[in-house]
Amino acid sequence: MPKYKNFAKLKEVMAMPYLLEVQRASYVDFLQMDKPKTKRDKTQGLQAVFEEVFPIESKDGTIKLEFLYYTLGKPKYDRLECQKQAVSYGVPLKIKVRLKTKKDTKEQEVYLTDLPLMTENGTFIINGDERVVVSQLHRSPGVSFEESTHLTGKRIYSGRIIPGRGAWLEFEFDANDILNVFIDRRKKILSTIFLRALGYGTNESIMRLFTGVERAKPSRKATLLKYIGRVIVKDIKHPETEEVLVAKNSVLNEEMIEKIWEAGIRYLELFRDSVPEITNTLAKDYTKTQDEALLDLFRRLRPGDPMTLDSA
Repeated sequence: MPKYKNFAKLKEVMAMPYLLEVQRASYVDFLQMDKPKTKRDKTQGLQAVFEEVFPIESKDGTIKLEFLYYTLGKPKYDRLECQKQAVSYGVPLKIKVRLKTKKDTKEQEVYLTDLPLMTENGTFIINGDERVVVSQLHRSPGVSFEESTHLTGKRIYSGRIIPGRGAWLEFEFDANDILNVFIDRRKKILSTIFLRALGYGTNESIMRLFTGVERAKPSRKATLLKYIGRVIVKDIKHPETEEVLVAKNSVLNEEMIEKIWEAGIRYLELFRDSVPEITNTLAKDYTKTQDEALLDLFRRLRPGDPMTLDSA
């Protein structure tokens, strides 16, 4: 800690703390240069980053790349020389990896990059210029909900999912009661396409996420009237001709009830509650399977890349 000369008339109540120690100690913990290669803390710094990425294994499990340790070399120039020659003050970062196959095992040291070193002033020398790292406010991971008013006076609701790492997900209703999703604040996508890409390939499986299924066994036609306005889960076919009397995801009305009763059908599956927002979104959804949804997402997020199902 450097010594200070005090020109004040009042006596010091406490010693002046070395404020740069926080930054310097943090970077020392990040590099762990003073620790042996095999005894570095695996929960912090560079060691934690490599431990998270490795091992890397092929899909069939025949090839595996393991991380052993990393080494930091010596700087080519000192701090003052780097400023004179307009170069960065840093050290080469190399890692020792082990490649395992069914036939043999190989170990090799791989150069990754030049890692900047912190000076005694808590700064970095980048291309001869002395720079500092400024802390930036960061949105905490979590889920938040918001409400706003549309120009028409309609209330618009939205939700935001902020992960610790990865893309942000934002869900938002529009004025037509259609639920959209924004992935990493980029393209607007129908929420049902996003759900379909996650594995809920059919309209029925998507609807089941928002409402349960009720199985009705009416003994009288009048009993069916209380189900008017409910959505049909599966196609209702004529028991003899296999003709589709009522298509799935249709909203039940009196005319459909008449057809069902005359055909002698006494068993129905209906969604427990009506969710018009999801029904409206499904009506605009042009994808029908999980593969179609994956390709559509890939086309929107990576417009310049070749579109294949494996890439998606």
